[in-house]
Amino acid sequence: MLAFDGPKIEAIEATADQPAGFVLIQNFRSELWPQPCNYNYEQRYEFFEDGSFRPLAVNLGRGCGDNGTYRPVTRIVFPGKNSINTWDGSQWQPWQSEGWKLQREQSSTADGAQLQLVGEDSAGYAIIPGTLQPPFERGDDAYYYVTKHHSDIDEGDSDLVTIGPCCNDDYQQGPEKFIDATPESVVNSELVLWYVAQIHNDAQPGSEFCWADYELVDGVYQPKTFPCYSGPRFVPIQ
Repeated sequence: MLAFDGPKIEAIEATADQPAGFVLIQNFRSELWPQPCNYNYEQRYEFFEDGSFRPLAVNLGRGCGDNGTYRPVTRIVFPGKNSINTWDGSQWQPWQSEGWKLQREQSSTADGAQLQLVGEDSAGYAIIPGTLQPPFERGDDAYYYVTKHHSDIDEGDSDLVTIGPCCNDDYQQGPEKFIDATPESVVNSELVLWYVAQIHNDAQPGSEFCWADYELVDGVYQPKTFPCYSGPRFVPIQ
C-alpha cells in the first residue's frame, strides 16, 4: 500500500546559486518505509522569481538492495510549436528529428545548458540538466528524448505507468518506443521532451545516497533519509 501526502506548497529561500521561489510537493511512500523493499518518492515542481522552473523526481530510498539504479521518467509537453537546439561547443544547432541523446556525451555552455527550447516568437528556455551541483550531488547522467506530440494518439499522455522496462542499462527506457521507424521532424513542431536520469543508490556509511534507514533519537527509532534529486532546470533565454 502507498501513503500519499500532498499536494503542499513551501517557500524556497534565495541562495548564492538560485533566487527565491516556491515549490509544489507531492509525496508517495510505502507504509512500511524505510524497511527494505519499501520506497518513498516525491514529485517537486520548483518555481523561481527569475522565471525559471524545475520539475524534479526525488527518491528518498530505500529499495531492496544497495546496488540499484533508478531511472525515473519525466515527460514534459510544451504548448504550441517549438524547436529544440543542442550546444555543439560553440553555437546552438537545431535538433532535426525524433531521437535521443545522452547527457555525458553532450557539450554544455558556461552556464551548464545542453539544450535550448525556442518557440515561434524566438522566446524560450535554456535547459540545464542535473550535474554535480546541489541538490543533485552526483549528476543525473540523463537520457534526453525528443518526440513529436500527437494530440490524436496516446503516446504517454495516460500510460506512463507501463512504458518503462525493468532493468535495461541502455537508451531503451520507454520513451524510445515513441520514436517512429522513420523519425519525424521536430523543428517548429508540437514536442515532448523526455528526461530519464540514471541514479545509483549507495548504502556505504558516510556516503549514503538514494537511501534511508532508522536512527535512534532519544530512545526512539526514526527514519533518516539520504535523498537523491533529478530533473532539468528551465531558465528563460535573455
